[in-house]
Amino acid sequence: MEERNQNIIGAIVLIIIAIVIVLFWLLFMRNGSTPEEDGVILTPLEVTADPAAYTGSEIKVEGVVISNNQVDSSFIIMPIDIYIQCGRNAYCGEEYTHLIVNYDGTPPSLENDVIVTGNLEKKSDESYELNAIKINVKGKI
Repeated sequence: MEERNQNIIGAIVLIIIAIVIVLFWLLFMRNGSTPEEDGVILTPLEVTADPAAYTGSEIKVEGVVISNNQVDSSFIIMPIDIYIQCGRNAYCGEEYTHLIVNYDGTPPSLENDVIVTGNLEKKSDESYELNAIKINVKGKI
């Protein structure tokens, strides 16, 4: 009888250890982020403040769509916080807070929060534009 109780206690201890290991893994070891959340996500203000620092590599930029052009599939984003502080006025704030995005697909609708993955390119007129590879539309602001 005593041996049976020891076996039951041993089994319970093993189960508890297994549960602790699984919980530890779930809470601390597993990367629960989505692919869009991986890496640094910049704002249009950060990019336009020092665009040369972001050319030559893929970047992610989050902003609100304040203008879109269905004809050439381009759109303009600005920082969400500035847009909201300005009472949802796209013409508020400085011009350097706006970033032009070129995209091969249909541009997102106005007032959508988007994360744009792409490459920043310097144009012949010394301006910079983000050539989008992927757009994640998070939804209306």
